[in-house]
Amino acid sequence: MTVAPSPYTFSFLPAPADLQPYVNALYLFGTEREMLVESLPAYSAQLAIFVTGSTEIDLPNPPVGEVGDIFFLAPQMKASPFVAYGPVHGVGVSFTAQGWAALAGRSVDECHSCQLAPDACLPEDMARRLDQLLALRREGQISDAALAEGLADAVRAGITPLSERHTALLRTTFQWLGESWSPRVEDLYARLPFSQRQAQRLIVRFFGQPPATLMRRYRAIRAATFLSMPQVPPFILEQIRDAYYDQAHFIRDIREFTGRTPSRLGPDEETVIKDMLSPAGHGLVDPFAATVNEQPCE
Repeated sequence: MTVAPSPYTFSFLPAPADLQPYVNALYLFGTEREMLVESLPAYSAQLAIFVTGSTEIDLPNPPVGEVGDIFFLAPQMKASPFVAYGPVHGVGVSFTAQGWAALAGRSVDECHSCQLAPDACLPEDMARRLDQLLALRREGQISDAALAEGLADAVRAGITPLSERHTALLRTTFQWLGESWSPRVEDLYARLPFSQRQAQRLIVRFFGQPPATLMRRYRAIRAATFLSMPQVPPFILEQIRDAYYDQAHFIRDIREFTGRTPSRLGPDEETVIKDMLSPAGHGLVDPFAATVNEQPCE
């Protein structure tokens, strides 16, 4: 039996060691199809370069600046449909919450779910450098690896490190998100050296949502990651079911944050979402942490 080729390619590249606090991963993406209709999960901020092809993303907020073949995608609060017009070949960067804050310097509650021109976040010389690298790649003078290295250089040049207090807040929040399927908001506030009101304001600033909503989003992304894997231990599926009030809430959250119902995330489904949700791209939030903490004793 002949196996049909995948309609797309998607592969992660390891982030340089010095950028790991700021970058989940670099990645290559592409499709030979003339048109690919898909959905972007409610994921972290991205920087994408389209060497060939283009995309239209159905986002709720207007773009910032003139958006072309190189653009930033601000953090998304919900999944967004998109269409890729191929053939597509490109390189991208996925940012951590710390990376986006250090690079863009924008409050996520005020700037999310939109595209931004490179010079809206990067120094002008680095934005121009990305244009030059794209031209060189299109001429065949540099490789994908060199283009990805150029992206990493641009990120380095644009970063303004956060204060230690804000960095610690992000680190604590990520630890809280990863330690259980349904972590208690009160536990997060108890660990932070801020008043509850100030802590919530900062979390909304860096994540775009208050802790309870943020937990729902990360829980759905974590659950979808497992559901898309070829083999999932029964105890993990049981944990996922127990994390939701009922089946209706489970389906609602998965659809809201991934754009697909749970049944359309299975290992036999043909969707780029499964690759986007790969553990390799999660960075600071370990999708397996909660399962390790809650695994039943033998």
